[in-house]
Amino acid sequence: MRSRFCAAAVAGIAVTGAAAGPALAQDAPPTIEFGARGFIDYVEVDADRETGADFEDQDVRLRLGRIWAQGDLTDRVSYKAELDFALEDVVWQDVYLAVDLTDSTKLTVGNIKTVSLENLTSDAVTTFMERGPFNDVLGLGRLVSLEAKTGGDTWTVSAALTGENLNDIDTAPQEVGVSLRGTFAPLNEDRQRAHLGAWVRQRDRDAPSRLNYRARPNTNFGPRFVSTAAFGDSDTTVGLEGAYVNGPFSLQGEWAHVAVDGTTRDADLSTWYAYGSWFVTGQSRRYRPEAGRFDRVKVAEPVTKGGLGAIELALRYDAADLSDAPGGGEYSAWTLGANWHLTSNTRVMFNYTDSENDNVAFGADVDAQVAQVRFQFEF
Repeated sequence: MRSRFCAAAVAGIAVTGAAAGPALAQDAPPTIEFGARGFIDYVEVDADRETGADFEDQDVRLRLGRIWAQGDLTDRVSYKAELDFALEDVVWQDVYLAVDLTDSTKLTVGNIKTVSLENLTSDAVTTFMERGPFNDVLGLGRLVSLEAKTGGDTWTVSAALTGENLNDIDTAPQEVGVSLRGTFAPLNEDRQRAHLGAWVRQRDRDAPSRLNYRARPNTNFGPRFVSTAAFGDSDTTVGLEGAYVNGPFSLQGEWAHVAVDGTTRDADLSTWYAYGSWFVTGQSRRYRPEAGRFDRVKVAEPVTKGGLGAIELALRYDAADLSDAPGGGEYSAWTLGANWHLTSNTRVMFNYTDSENDNVAFGADVDAQVAQVRFQFEF
């Protein structure tokens, strides 16, 4: 499978390079700009186990520290290279070359995200501090991919060939997948928007390593209290997306079903979330229908100019049912969130999660509470 993926990656680079050829020939000067983003977190986890020792831990840490360079090689070819140095290792994040084949069609090759509304919405603008078990269970994130995307003012369609994350290609079990996503905005007014989306992903994992499915309690700190055995040879995931914005109020949710082909048994898994948010100060979440994702909130009266900024309150419910898989269980949680946007590029966040982790094994249930505070900045 490694050779198949490498061949596909080389072919993708060749195709993108061939497509970029005419664009590179245009007389347009290249551009470059630099940026940085940081998340400084306090996190505290208090877990009560049904049997055995309870778990308590807290930390103050640099959750995310990124620097990047991006720009245009011509008016039709863009690029980005981004590094994250916050946790144990320095790792690549967004790394890509994109070619505008037409005004509405783009070909991208690199380490990118391809599916799911919350996954594709930047962590700089997501309503909650972490994307939660939906991303954990499905293994969403950046993958070395060749993606073709087209669309209009209110819709998008994209298809991608995917592999491993760029940082794992030499060490992780080799994985090859394909994905297809479509979005539509049936309502597209200034402060009133609606989003509908659907996607499908199929992936195969190279033996002897197998797919497994697990979730933390709406944080990336501490242990996972629900996890299946590593048993999947391949899986097919179907996902649905929905969101509605009406002035300062918004609703968002996603659902996914995973059909797993296992080594000794098959399994059907599911996960979903739903949340609502309210900007007490009257702002509205910004949605980009031509991209099928949300964008940064604009703060008209930042604290740096004597204003109040923007204050947002949110409530979220997460669920995952992994009980059909060997060693699996069920996860559910409520999360209360509060965000203070000091400026358009700076905010303070608070999340409190109360979760139940019900496992198949006798005496393995865990009730976990997580409190998190974040200071976020970007320049």
